[in-house]
Amino acid sequence: MSVFQLLTPLTYWVLIALWGYVLFFLMRRLRFRRLESSVIITLIVVLAIDAFRTLFESIYFGAWYTSLSGFLPIGIHDFLVRAEMVIIPKLLNVVAAALIILILLYRWFPAEKRDRQLLESTIGERTVELEESNEQLRQEIAERKEAKAENETRHTKTENEKRIEGRQAWDSFPTLCQKHTFSGWGRGGASQKRRGP
Repeated sequence: MSVFQLLTPLTYWVLIALWGYVLFFLMRRLRFRRLESSVIITLIVVLAIDAFRTLFESIYFGAWYTSLSGFLPIGIHDFLVRAEMVIIPKLLNVVAAALIILILLYRWFPAEKRDRQLLESTIGERTVELEESNEQLRQEIAERKEAKAENETRHTKTENEKRIEGRQAWDSFPTLCQKHTFSGWGRGGASQKRRGP
């Protein structure tokens, strides 16, 4: 027995194990359909149909080549090689392809269109909300700038008033000095008192 006579049936049984796991995984995912969008559920159903088709073909042809290799009774090969049996995987292929096309036409495309419309609607609503928020922020910024300018104007006005008052006081200082004479200062009074006995 050659290596290839062993590899062919072994490859089919590895495929059976892998596709069996894929189908099991997809069927478990369908139980959580409440958590998924309709497009994702449709995709999982399509993948599950294809996984089932591939698993069935792998079992069919795996049994065929395994019995041909002598690991199963040759009667299985003789049964599966008959024309009425060979047509079963082919019919399953046709049914799976037709089902997938129907699912795509009646579930996938309408669901995708609904999801796109919902997304566009959500984007439109968010855009309006953002524009309103931006307008409010612009108004707040304008009000704050206006309040800041008012405060600066008040502050400048107060500072100017203080300066004017200070200037007026300084300007009136010589007049005050002339009106109020200090006792003895400037006329020799204080210096005379200090010099005297």
